[in-house]
Amino acid sequence: MRNFKLPELKSLACAVAITGLLPAAAMADESWVSAQYGEIIYEKDIGDTAVFSMAGGHPGSRVYIYLPGLTGNTTDRGEVDGYWIESAPGECATEKTGADGLQSNLWGDVQIEFENPGNPSGFIMRMGSCGGEFTDEAWADPS
Repeated sequence: MRNFKLPELKSLACAVAITGLLPAAAMADESWVSAQYGEIIYEKDIGDTAVFSMAGGHPGSRVYIYLPGLTGNTTDRGEVDGYWIESAPGECATEKTGADGLQSNLWGDVQIEFENPGNPSGFIMRMGSCGGEFTDEAWADPS
C-alpha cells in the first residue's frame, strides 16, 4: 500500500472535488427566461425525470418542475407532462412528493410544449394547482 504525502493528498482531494462538480455543471447547461417566471434552469436528472427550477412565489422558495421521460432527450422534444412542487407551505388538500423526495402541499400539474424538437428551444409552460385545470401559461426563451 502506498503512503501519500500531504501535498499529494491535497491534490487528490482537489481533483475529486472538481470531478464531483462536473456532472452537475454539464446537466445544468440549459436555461430559459420567462417574462412571467424569470429564469428557469435545467437542474438535474433523477432516473428518467428531468428537474427544472425557478423562483417561487414565497420569499426564498423555489419551484421544482419534474418532467418524467425528458432525461437525456435533446433532439426529439415535443409536449411533456409533469408536475411542480414549491418548497413552501401551500393550500392543497394533499401533499405531493417529488422524484428527489421534496414534499409539499403547494403543487400542481405542468405541461411544457417545446417550440422545436432540438436544443436550444423555447417552450410554452402551462401550470395548474392542486391537480386542477391549467390556469397559468407562460412563454420561455432559451438564454
